[in-house]
Amino acid sequence: MKNNFNSYFKRAFKIAYNVENILPLICSSLVLTFFFGLIQELIKKRIGTSESSLLILLFSTFFIAILAPFAIALGLRHTAKAKPDRLLASKDKPLPRKGLILLVSNEKPCQVAIDFHLQQGKLKQCWLICSIESLATAQAIQSFNKDRIVIDNPIVINDVNDPISFMNVIDLIYTNAAKPPEKWQESDIISEYTGMTAHGSVGMALVCNANNRSLQYTPAVRDNTGKVIGSAEPIEIKLKYSGFPPPESVDRGIAPLQNPSADRKLPPQA
Repeated sequence: MKNNFNSYFKRAFKIAYNVENILPLICSSLVLTFFFGLIQELIKKRIGTSESSLLILLFSTFFIAILAPFAIALGLRHTAKAKPDRLLASKDKPLPRKGLILLVSNEKPCQVAIDFHLQQGKLKQCWLICSIESLATAQAIQSFNKDRIVIDNPIVINDVNDPISFMNVIDLIYTNAAKPPEKWQESDIISEYTGMTAHGSVGMALVCNANNRSLQYTPAVRDNTGKVIGSAEPIEIKLKYSGFPPPESVDRGIAPLQNPSADRKLPPQA
């Protein structure tokens, strides 16, 4: 509990003393100074001492510098515990992205997703996550697209029934992409949860939703008998909370990923 509040206080301190908020803080200080000046005059009339000026000045400084961030921290803590009205979801055409993460089962929907983002003119890199069983399919996708985009060797998940394994791998992809020389924003990458096991899709959805990362799926096209005959264009799922934006993952009670150190490595690539 103490450590959680310390994290709120650190965030509150950054909020109170960043460049964007320094002007409002100065204005607030002026208002408080005027208010405490009135109190000072009342004290002088009652007590008639000059020491009250120093006391008022010290109290004003303490209130502005310490109690203001403390109040913000309490507000952040209350917001983190507050239950949002409800989670709202909508569907839309995916925006152009630099990066695409795919769960590989069948080749067709993966290739449709890649082609879609290539046509948008922004796709630069694709990551393929697969199982031992779907490794050959992932390698075929890699071979076909290697001259079109950056596409490393497929990442093999050994336990496809462990959603945490998927969460760790996907989180590390985002983390590495944010490092030099790329320095990509998380909004530069979208994750496609069509493919592999339900545990893989759940793991991807959890790690993306917890960190406000983008998700999409590629729906199947079926004939009158229900047989899959192709894949439609990808659809992006957009989530938002009514009332206020979702707080950061640490504030939503989501446990940190396993081995969150900077030296985490992806599983051996095929």
